[in-house]
Amino acid sequence: MPSGLCSDIAFAESGERALEMLSQSDYQLLFLDLNMPGIDGYQVLETLSGQTSKPQTIVVSADIQARALQRVKELGALDFLKKPLSASDLASALARYQLHDDSPPTRVDAQNVSLEDALREICNVAMGRTASLLAKVIDDFVHLPVPKVSHWSANDLEMMLTGARQDNGTQILSQGFIGAGIAGEALLLFHDINETDLGQLFGFQGCSIDQQEEVLMDAANLLFGAFLNSLSEQLNVAFSQSPPLIWRHSSEDTRLSGEVYAIEISYRQEQHKLNCDLLLLLPQPSWQLLQVQLKDLV
Repeated sequence: MPSGLCSDIAFAESGERALEMLSQSDYQLLFLDLNMPGIDGYQVLETLSGQTSKPQTIVVSADIQARALQRVKELGALDFLKKPLSASDLASALARYQLHDDSPPTRVDAQNVSLEDALREICNVAMGRTASLLAKVIDDFVHLPVPKVSHWSANDLEMMLTGARQDNGTQILSQGFIGAGIAGEALLLFHDINETDLGQLFGFQGCSIDQQEEVLMDAANLLFGAFLNSLSEQLNVAFSQSPPLIWRHSSEDTRLSGEVYAIEISYRQEQHKLNCDLLLLLPQPSWQLLQVQLKDLV
């Protein structure tokens, strides 16, 4: 943070809490995320737009879709800064709007961050970059959640996979990755597959069974590739990736066993009825190495 801006900073853990705090005190500047549980950043901006007394608002988000930028500007945001945000980018933005001079940055004492929170944040950035690429391909907006990080036992993983395999409307694809001793597997679960307009999604007119599998592979290459490349960049680890695999039989299973961290991300889009979940599975042997790579966040 720029020096001199660190003396009076408050933190709200949700959109609801932010609006409550803004109603009680006269804040001058608001840094606002978009993907939050409960009231999201768009709803906060909509609420503030009807108020005469409100802070200048700079959105800081991993959702870098062009329509996200357009929408927040229409709702009155001063600027949009993408995550991860550097000190120099922040200082430049503040100076550009004469909110602060360009004094050297000063590090604020960080709160303790758990491995789960650090994983959620880097997956949040990867999710946003993936959605931005997907939105360009299909020329529409993709709705994004807050990534969900869970600690699963082998039984938890098997129960999830059993339920997905038994759903005739769900198609599963997987891709393994490894680098610097960190190994894992990514799964894509396409739900309501018979209702999804897969052909139009990637430019096919009509969609035979063979073409449907081709579209699924195209989608997997796009979603897996963008997501894992973003993780690779943030972790500073080069990942080798196996080819995507379509699960064709009910007996197929993930190549992982034992306890895992599971990061769940849902991509939703109405026009093509896209409804898919990306599930990142990180096994226990990788946890310590992840903590080392994430030391700047943790």
